[in-house]
Amino acid sequence: MASSLAAIVSAKRRLLVNLAWAVPLVIVLSLGGGYHVARSALQPIESVVAVAQGIDVGKLSERLDAPSSGDVVERLAKTFNGMLDRLEGSVRRLEEFTADASHELRSPVAVIRTTAELALRQDRTPTQLRSDMQEIEREAARLTSLIENLLTLARSDANGMTPNKRPVDLFALVVEVGDQHRRLHPSRALAVEIPSLYAYVLGDEASLRQLLAILLDNAVRHTPDEASITISLRTEGDAHRLSVADTGNGIPDDELGRIFDRFYRGDSSRGVDGGFGLGLSIARWIAESHDACIKVESVVGKGSVFSVRLSATPNDWG
Repeated sequence: MASSLAAIVSAKRRLLVNLAWAVPLVIVLSLGGGYHVARSALQPIESVVAVAQGIDVGKLSERLDAPSSGDVVERLAKTFNGMLDRLEGSVRRLEEFTADASHELRSPVAVIRTTAELALRQDRTPTQLRSDMQEIEREAARLTSLIENLLTLARSDANGMTPNKRPVDLFALVVEVGDQHRRLHPSRALAVEIPSLYAYVLGDEASLRQLLAILLDNAVRHTPDEASITISLRTEGDAHRLSVADTGNGIPDDELGRIFDRFYRGDSSRGVDGGFGLGLSIARWIAESHDACIKVESVVGKGSVFSVRLSATPNDWG
């Protein structure tokens, strides 16, 4: 039996011809569709790139329109906006810090220059010259203190200062700083309450001494002469609480949230000398560098209490 293969050969030939036309057409359509889909998918990313290229220090307020797509593009846009929020806040704080520092530096420099110009006059008496030199010395000391505080804060911002932590006896530290305070301010009433003979924490002794000195100095500056000041050290479980309390005028509620801000001095009428407004900022950084936080409780007309809770070390038990 035999049959002709002409129909099969013809069908095969037509199939090959159709495939020869269809395959390139399908490839072209696929490439076009893929390009369109890719362009649509990458359009939000191109928007991110365009915004990023146009942002500089003066345009940190710009933000991306985050699509509600729930995909990686939305997460990318939100992450980028969050980064811009942090950058804008950092730049704003840096500008405020620079402006405040320039303002504070201008005052003692102006006093030193004016006093020096007076001292150079030929008609100044020895008594007047001595007074001029004393004024220059005082302002130079204030300027040195301000520069040291600014450097401390700058290094803390750059994470360039890591406390050298060792076991520190808070009992001995409080006694020492309290005695120094009495010598510096003999007219101020200071009480020290230390119920324990041993109170060890892991920290940097110089930094903790500076922290307590700042709190004492703050109490002196912002309380009247008749106000009493108390340093207390108490053990609370596995921690020690170091507190400085005063019986001054207290701090208004609307200032409590700002007293740790740099250069903030509040109502100058509450203190004898407003200082530069940097001490409590440094105290907060010291506390945070010891994995602690500084807190304040105050009642207007009754006084304020600043306290720091520091983790105890096994040295307390031998």
